[in-house]
Amino acid sequence: TQRTFIRCYLNLRRYDPRRPFRPWLYRIHLNGCKSAARNRGRRSERFVSVDSAILPVDPVESTGVEEIILRQIDRLPPRQKAAFILIEIENHTSPEAAEILGCSDSTVRVHLARAKETLRRRLTELGIEY
Repeated sequence: TQRTFIRCYLNLRRYDPRRPFRPWLYRIHLNGCKSAARNRGRRSERFVSVDSAILPVDPVESTGVEEIILRQIDRLPPRQKAAFILIEIENHTSPEAAEILGCSDSTVRVHLARAKETLRRRLTELGIEY
């Protein structure tokens, strides 16, 4: 977050005041996250993600439904994850999310629909009603 605000400050002269500020700020943040993810992939160390196959026998009682849902959201493909978080969690409109992600409104809605379908399927497999 601090890096985002520093980048925002350093690039403030590029901001077009006729356009909304919030999507511009989110775009700076998203680009920083993408850059960090690319750099993380170049390092020699590899991080192992939690596989759904090693969840406890009763995942709802053992780890909490919220944690399982968040883990499944984290496993979504990047564009689907971004669309889902922007629209469903941060309450952006699909046009705002489209501007932040740099794609069309219809593309964001497709990513959101696919994310919801993937989450619904995965949560059903884990015995959680969506």
